[in-house]
Amino acid sequence: MLLNVLDQYKLSTTKQAVTSFAGVPLLLGMAKSLGLEEALNALPVKERARGYRPAESVFTLMGLLQSGGVALDDVSLMSSDEGLRELMGELPASNTLGKFLKRFTNRTIHQLGRIQLATAVKLIRAIKLNWVT
Repeated sequence: MLLNVLDQYKLSTTKQAVTSFAGVPLLLGMAKSLGLEEALNALPVKERARGYRPAESVFTLMGLLQSGGVALDDVSLMSSDEGLRELMGELPASNTLGKFLKRFTNRTIHQLGRIQLATAVKLIRAIKLNWVT
């Protein structure tokens, strides 16, 4: 069946970067639209004025999980993807992410849980759910 209609498709090339991590920009766009960037940047884990902001590190970790990464070193696969780099900018290296995670304290984890709960409440209210299990 498909072989009969192949002549109806037109293929062309492009110089525009594409990515195999198609779900990651969608996830990060949703997170930003929910106001997670501001909330995450308020986490008390940044030690210096330079470097990555907490939201950039968390969004990279979210993308890593979304794309099936199993270790921090898998971020190098994301960093090598030209299309994803064009959408997200420069990504933190695996050792930078490790140092970021090591700065988490019980207080930070508690605040992260509060951010997650507030985001869930926003979503529940936005879609007007009457019942949540």
